[in-house]
Amino acid sequence: MRAAAVGAAHVQRSAWDRETDNSHRVSDSYDRAGNVTSTARKLTTGTTSSWDNQCYAYDYLGEMVDAWTSSQTVGTGCKSASGTVWGCRQDGQSSAGPVAEAQDSARDATAPDSDMAASLTAAAPAADTVSTDANAYWQSFTFERPRDLAGRIFRHPARDAAGPQVQRHDHLHHPR
Repeated sequence: MRAAAVGAAHVQRSAWDRETDNSHRVSDSYDRAGNVTSTARKLTTGTTSSWDNQCYAYDYLGEMVDAWTSSQTVGTGCKSASGTVWGCRQDGQSSAGPVAEAQDSARDATAPDSDMAASLTAAAPAADTVSTDANAYWQSFTFERPRDLAGRIFRHPARDAAGPQVQRHDHLHHPR
């Protein structure tokens, strides 16, 4: 494993290499808060290599709001609907996508205000960059309060003829 750090006390980029006949390389990128913002995996079989890119977007509280498989190349492997491009970098610098507004009322979990809705839309993946491979995915998350998951939307672009699956999390809230 190799890791490059810029600044104090947190990883900016990490890479793992497996040296075999069929090599495998995984590189992660992080934002300045230490959140993983992308993972690029290079699989090589014989003389053929392919990349698999996973992208992650967060809100201001560090809660993941979107995760998806990207069809983009390494280095610019992730692109949001707002046009922000990020991905695994070779220079050790942080690499982050847009940051969405966080909920500021319980109502935002089911009916977000216009500012929050716009920022969530901007942080979501650009439609033409979500992979349509058989194993590709896109998940979105909503929160009722900080760290209380309210719902999740599962999308499988290659096989969602019926549309996305929506999962609502109804659970007891405990005082903090």
